[in-house]
Amino acid sequence: MSDPIKSNALIVNGLRLFLPRFVLNVGGSATNYLDDGEPHLVAPGKAGVRTKPLTTFVLHETGGNTEVGAERSMQQNHLGVHLLLDVDGSISCYADLATEVCWHAGQANGISVGMEVVNEYRPEFLRDPHGPVIPAEWWTWVPKGMRPEYVCPTNIQMRVADALIPWLCGQLGIPYAFPLANINKKKPRITGWRSPIKGGWWAKPPAGVVPHAAFSGHADGWYMHNMLLTESNR
Repeated sequence: MSDPIKSNALIVNGLRLFLPRFVLNVGGSATNYLDDGEPHLVAPGKAGVRTKPLTTFVLHETGGNTEVGAERSMQQNHLGVHLLLDVDGSISCYADLATEVCWHAGQANGISVGMEVVNEYRPEFLRDPHGPVIPAEWWTWVPKGMRPEYVCPTNIQMRVADALIPWLCGQLGIPYAFPLANINKKKPRITGWRSPIKGGWWAKPPAGVVPHAAFSGHADGWYMHNMLLTESNR
């Protein structure tokens, strides 16, 4: 049986925003919750309505190896993101990028679009097609007996992200900028952030493209952030 035809559209302001040819040409494709049966992972009730200016694009990584696993985890934990980039370059759209809020970034939910990259970034769980494994200076917590290493996303994920994110930021009015480029990699958190364990986490990230790890207790997003920054400077 052949694969179903994909809409290749994201949802923005209630309308279909079709992927441009240059995203399709690097292997991208898209499905959404209106046309293709993707789950609608918007925050409940009034919390799901965007009322603040959209300023920030947040890069996440799932910490798992499959889209299905990521969707199940978000649904079970009443969380969501606007987009998910799978290992084969396909993009799932779970909410309206402009008008709906997803619970993915704590204090930044209301001002941001979130994208999960399917990647189990811990080397002890490495599976094809991910890799290689590289040193990760941004790790601030490493399990006992483990080294600060990181499993890279797939090549096609990187190509699609490099084509998709600058275009999408332009469509949404988000600056395609990297305001945390010069952050201290040994203590990679934004000024004013505190661990929830220590009583607070409410510093918000600046406008632009930011890794989730910069304002949370996680380690996700730094590698893709740094690679996008490098490509933007060429």
